[in-house]
Amino acid sequence: MERSKQRLKALGKIRHRKFTQLKATKKSAVIEQLCDYVSRTGKRVLTEKRRLTFRVVGDTRTIDFDQELIASDGDARFEDKKDSGLSIRVPTSMDVTSDPAGTIINSAGDRDKDAWSKAGKWCDYNGPVAGEHLGVAILNHPSSFRHVTRWHVRTYGLVHRQSLRLPTVQQERPGQFIHPQGRRPPQTPPPLHLSSRR
Repeated sequence: MERSKQRLKALGKIRHRKFTQLKATKKSAVIEQLCDYVSRTGKRVLTEKRRLTFRVVGDTRTIDFDQELIASDGDARFEDKKDSGLSIRVPTSMDVTSDPAGTIINSAGDRDKDAWSKAGKWCDYNGPVAGEHLGVAILNHPSSFRHVTRWHVRTYGLVHRQSLRLPTVQQERPGQFIHPQGRRPPQTPPPLHLSSRR
């Protein structure tokens, strides 16, 4: 417990600054906000414009999750970390290690443990939940940074989009990325864009 407390003290935070749009219609709902990424000392190092669009079509629920990461306060350095990005955890009953087991599959056809760290346009996790067979998929939009992305997907129920990581698990090259200072267009450089649907 003490070790966890000390680790948390060394981390920065993402702080909500303001909502820029809250909108709901019969077809969709939108939440748009600005967030500040701050260091452990409270200094802002990055600005994020985040937009979530919720839709219901029949028995399918979709969430479009769009992020613009803006180097608003100097160059922003992204380290090569396997857990940096969008992720979800599926119900335990759906994971591959359960009995009956769920299934992982990506757009390249890689399944279960073979899908780990593989590139794909999308990754799907499906299996039994409370007597039904359900699934959740994350689709990486073609406009997203480093599309086609790799997936840190695990048989114990984790699905994680690794847009900020290169395949260093295979020792190909380091994945550090420097995002130069700049604000939104028309100024340059443009923000780093991450977009997914799930």
